[in-house]
Amino acid sequence: MIFKRSIPTFPVARSLLSVYAAVGLNGVLGLLSVPIGLRFLGAEGYGLFSLYTLMVSYVLMADLGISKNLLALLSRHRDPQDQHKNLCTAFSLYCALSVAWVALIPLLLWLVPNALFPVQAVHKGALRWLTVLAVAEFVVGVPQSMMQTACLASEQFGKYSRFTMVSGALRNVILIAGSIAFRSPLGLAAAILARKFIELFFAYQIMGAIPRSVWRPRIPGRAAAAMLAQSGTLSFAQVLYSSLMAAGSFLVNRYFGLYSLGLYRVAFDLAGKVSVLVNGMTLVLFPKLAHAFGSAGRRAMMARVILSALEASWTLCATLGAGAVIAAPWLLPRIGILQPETVTLFVLIAIGLSMNCHTLLANEIVQATGRYRDSIWVSLGGLVTIATVFCALARAMGPAAIGMAWILAAAVSGGIGDSVVLNFLGVSARTQVASGAKKALPVLLCLSTLAGYFGLTARQFPAWLIGGLLVLLIRDAKSLLRVVDSETLQRASDRPMSQQVAAA
Repeated sequence: MIFKRSIPTFPVARSLLSVYAAVGLNGVLGLLSVPIGLRFLGAEGYGLFSLYTLMVSYVLMADLGISKNLLALLSRHRDPQDQHKNLCTAFSLYCALSVAWVALIPLLLWLVPNALFPVQAVHKGALRWLTVLAVAEFVVGVPQSMMQTACLASEQFGKYSRFTMVSGALRNVILIAGSIAFRSPLGLAAAILARKFIELFFAYQIMGAIPRSVWRPRIPGRAAAAMLAQSGTLSFAQVLYSSLMAAGSFLVNRYFGLYSLGLYRVAFDLAGKVSVLVNGMTLVLFPKLAHAFGSAGRRAMMARVILSALEASWTLCATLGAGAVIAAPWLLPRIGILQPETVTLFVLIAIGLSMNCHTLLANEIVQATGRYRDSIWVSLGGLVTIATVFCALARAMGPAAIGMAWILAAAVSGGIGDSVVLNFLGVSARTQVASGAKKALPVLLCLSTLAGYFGLTARQFPAWLIGGLLVLLIRDAKSLLRVVDSETLQRASDRPMSQQVAAA
């Protein structure tokens, strides 16, 4: 049951370990599903299926901010009656939103294949059916989404990790088996939708049930209007972020067609596996940060920790991007990615998406503060940058322009995210400038590895850069650990002696 006054507290390291065990396994399976999908669906078929996954993610993100706001509310207000009320209100809003999405299907059937993702006439019928399946996946997944949110809010990361492992394994197995069996993006999408019913059973068995009284649809009233008012701004921020993630597919399809879209999505899906690192961290930290930011005293104490964490995050993401550049020419052909243009796309996008991992972390911290309006600027900065850079470079660089656009968009949105977080925490402008200089060095080292990939320098040069990045990463990790230890000791010294003895 989720309605407990005493929430189980897991050490952060243990929680992260359990979450990463799940996302790590799913990441490995995901690496196998991408080349198999490309082989059996073809580049155009894979591009068409990627539009389905894109629409699913867009519908999930454009949920009026209900799920993320619900997680924040359940994390901040842990009284059983308050949690029950918030869950009932959220379910009523989900029901109303599901009806709205179903009502929009006739409009979407024209809008998607003709305006948003124009494709050749031979593919329009399949794309219309994929649009219907995307809306259906949202509607069917509402109960599972609420159970996951409740499980995260109560910080039961062990149960959440077990479900994530089962769910991800099931999805990747269906991706692989469906690609081989159907060899059709439409058949594969139908199989992906059907797995939602199996996942619902596992969600109930692993994460536990939500009280039956929650599942009674009600006409949205004042409580629903209040929750919607809170989540409306967050919803707009989420739509912008979803648009940022979808912008590459939209632009490549419009400029270069479905075949180039398929190759782009192969590179994007493979490079995107790096996001499992930050996704696991944010799943654990968001409910804790949302609870901590509710106290002005804790907020002041966390400033130094978060400043050091953001610096370490940039170094880690830059190291991951540089490693991907060096590994790509050796690794991708061995998993079946043989097209040279796809390898080049992967190299560029891997740096962009590695840097975007930092944006994800900064954006989660922004949303944990409850100042959802500031989150809009993080996504908007990246969206404007990716569209502007791609349109400027598309004629000269071809599809590879989207890789350069991703690198610059991630740098801009990550910088905005850092500024918003540090301003919220009261960090001085002088300290922010000094921190920005420290964060710029690993990014420049990461970008320098591209010179080795394109043959502009000796092959040994990128290896030296990786060594330098690792040295910086160790330095930043030690600095972060020292700050965390000092803040822990400070909090302990501020407590009454009786509490310190009890904690010991």
